[in-house]
Amino acid sequence: MTKEKLTLENISNDLMIVVRYNLLPQRNEWSRAYRIPGLLACVIIGCVIKAYLIAFLAFILVVFDIANFVMSCKKKPKKNFISGELGRDDISISVEKYSHTSTESVCESSVSRRRHARMKNIKYFHFKSGNSWRVPTISNHYNWSKNYSFSSKGLDNISIIDDEFFYICLQGYHDVAYIYPCKYFELDSSLLNNIKRD
Repeated sequence: MTKEKLTLENISNDLMIVVRYNLLPQRNEWSRAYRIPGLLACVIIGCVIKAYLIAFLAFILVVFDIANFVMSCKKKPKKNFISGELGRDDISISVEKYSHTSTESVCESSVSRRRHARMKNIKYFHFKSGNSWRVPTISNHYNWSKNYSFSSKGLDNISIIDDEFFYICLQGYHDVAYIYPCKYFELDSSLLNNIKRD
C-alpha cells in the first residue's frame, strides 16, 4: 500500500473546511439580523403615531440585539489561513497513538428558529497521550486524497488500537485540530522539521 504525501496545502484545505463549518453563522443569528430592521421600523412608526413607550421599548430591543450580534461575532476566531495563508509556523504536528473512540451526548443549541437546546451525539478519538479529537460533522475527510477519502464511520472502522496518527493543531487554538492515519499518509519533507512524537 502506497502512502500519500501530506503537504501544508492539504492540511490547510482540511482545516479550512473544519473552521468554515465552525464559523458559519447559526440560523438564529440571521433571524436576529432580520429582526433589527423590523424593530427599527417599529421605532419610526411609534414616533410617528406618538406611541413613545412602544418606540422606546423597540429601541431598547434593537440596541440589545445589535450588542449581542457584535459580541457573538467577536467570539469567533478569525484565522489568516482562511484566505490561504497558512504557514509552517502556524501549525504543530505530533504523532499520537490511538487508544479508543467514544461518543458523548451533549446539549447544544439548535439551529432552528426557536431557541432551544437538543441532545447531540459527538464522537471523540482518544489518544494514549491524553489528547482527544472531536470528530467534525462533515461528510468526508481528506477529500483531496485520491485513494484515502473516508467518512467519519470509515475513519472509525480503519482505526485500530496503537495505530499512529499525525495530530495537527493550530498554534494557540488547540481545539481546532485534524488527524491523519500514519498508515495511509506520510509528511512532506518540508513538514518533518519540528515533528514531535508522544
